[in-house]
Amino acid sequence: MQSNAKFPRKTIGILMDWYEPRIIAGVADFARSANWALILDYAQVHRWPDSPGPLDGLIVLLGPHPTASAYVLQLNIPFVTISDADEGLLANCHRVLWDEELCGKIAAEHLLQLGFRHFFVLRKPKRTLFEDRYNGFRKAVEPLAKSLRTVEIGESISSHELAEPICRMLKQCKRPLGIFCPADILALHMSRCAESQGWQVPQDAAIVGVDNNEIVCDYAPVPITSVGMNYREAGYRAAEMLQKVLTGTSDGRSKQEYVIAPTGVTCRRSTDAMGVEDARLMNALQIIRTDYPRILGLSELASAVGLSNNQLSRLFAQHLGRSLPEEVNRVRIEAARRLLTETKDSVKEIAFRCGFSSPNYFNKIFKEHTGQKPSAFRHSAAAPPTFKPTSPHVPE
Repeated sequence: MQSNAKFPRKTIGILMDWYEPRIIAGVADFARSANWALILDYAQVHRWPDSPGPLDGLIVLLGPHPTASAYVLQLNIPFVTISDADEGLLANCHRVLWDEELCGKIAAEHLLQLGFRHFFVLRKPKRTLFEDRYNGFRKAVEPLAKSLRTVEIGESISSHELAEPICRMLKQCKRPLGIFCPADILALHMSRCAESQGWQVPQDAAIVGVDNNEIVCDYAPVPITSVGMNYREAGYRAAEMLQKVLTGTSDGRSKQEYVIAPTGVTCRRSTDAMGVEDARLMNALQIIRTDYPRILGLSELASAVGLSNNQLSRLFAQHLGRSLPEEVNRVRIEAARRLLTETKDSVKEIAFRCGFSSPNYFNKIFKEHTGQKPSAFRHSAAAPPTFKPTSPHVPE
């Protein structure tokens, strides 16, 4: 980034078609370092003037609305857009977007890892980002899915309008069911519909949403597991891209695109269950989830559920695609992640609390599962977002 002294202070507006404060926070992170004056008057949805006044640039959050896209284009102000936008009018504009297919894949892998093989997805075919999330989910589950049912919805996300088609489809679904909703508010509606039909969340239906909106997810009747989309970084990257256009360090005529990867799954109670149908394997998994801090051997667990060692090993491979030690480590790492973010216990204390034989072995297994050492994971979870220059991820 260029030094502030070299360029006069820029006045930048944020214009939003739907309100997302985490994006504004990301823009503000960059604006502080760039010495921008931010104009937030137009961040309220659709409260846009005929002329936004003297601005040097715009950061625009658009949905698939041609009238909104046309409004931005006629302003003749340098801008960067965020989200799928209207790909017809804005196809050649600078933009930041999310890897939506990867989002769906991450949700699918989470449910598959829990043993679910019957699935239900809400689709929104007329929205590119929602359909991409569905396609990512579908491609990931298809090799192992025993069933995959969908309900197509329109622009409305009213719980009243969605209840009837969701409840009708639930009556055709088999339990235990893994459910993917392409937005947290839809996951909340799904949870209420499931419970209205006598389904227990998560025992009968495990639900994953998208956005990791803490207000929706944490205060739902059953807190919702969600895939985080890293909105704050999207705001930061859009501002960074706009700065390059304004200062001439990027070709203003060539389309620039930056793709943000999801941050991963934040686990809550809506997926705190296993989706296997075999009662003996379910008993074994429940023992693991309860007794993971102590050493769990194959012979001991097999005896507890009335199976031979070979029989239990085959059930793990058949239903989960992993071994007993791999499942024990998975559960221990889940517990360790929670302790690292929710307590101040030392890494050594957490290692022993979760059943690992030594801190060194804990570090090794934790990095295999998360890509980070425990101390680095704790630091990144606790620190305010900071963004270092990286090469943009471009989807194939």
